[in-house]
Amino acid sequence: MKKALYFFIFFVVSCTNKQTTKIPDNKTNEINQIKVNSTNTTNNDSLKDNTNYYYLSNIPTKDFAELLLKDSIMVNDYKGLYNCIDSLSSNNKDTRDYYFVVLNHVLDNLEVVFHQNMGIYLVKNIDKFKGEFLNRLSNMNKEQIKFYAQGIQCYLSERKDKGVKWVENIKLLENNANPEQMTKLKLFLKEIELAKNDTME
Repeated sequence: MKKALYFFIFFVVSCTNKQTTKIPDNKTNEINQIKVNSTNTTNNDSLKDNTNYYYLSNIPTKDFAELLLKDSIMVNDYKGLYNCIDSLSSNNKDTRDYYFVVLNHVLDNLEVVFHQNMGIYLVKNIDKFKGEFLNRLSNMNKEQIKFYAQGIQCYLSERKDKGVKWVENIKLLENNANPEQMTKLKLFLKEIELAKNDTME
């Protein structure tokens, strides 16, 4: 019984001696602020660093595209830029039309790094909407077609057949081309061939 009584007294004394330290409200806010800042530092740095792949990737693709069209962003190897080019395969024609304007702007201000990796998005668009391809070419100037073809050939060169079948299917579009479209299509095919020869050397 004595042991139980001693244990009870020990328990009560230890509970009453426990001190509670209250942190003032202004200090609590400072501690919380420090925690928030430290967890977001890496993301904020990469989103604001214009040499980082994730630069401005936290904004909607349309906003990124608008900044691009205003020349507020240099064309580089940005995730937002790939999102824009991927939008060429949207099921919404208005969206595709808008992002072709963006693509042509990009082709006028091309950076090598982006150029080498954009072919997969361009081929995806052509494969999905082949009926629009000739009209798209008609809205491009010679330099744009040159870089467009080179970007596509960079991707085709990685395929097993080096894109031979794909190019053969594109040549079949000659049957439906008007004179202006035929001129642009021949220029496109010529640039594909030149880019192909460059990669083989």
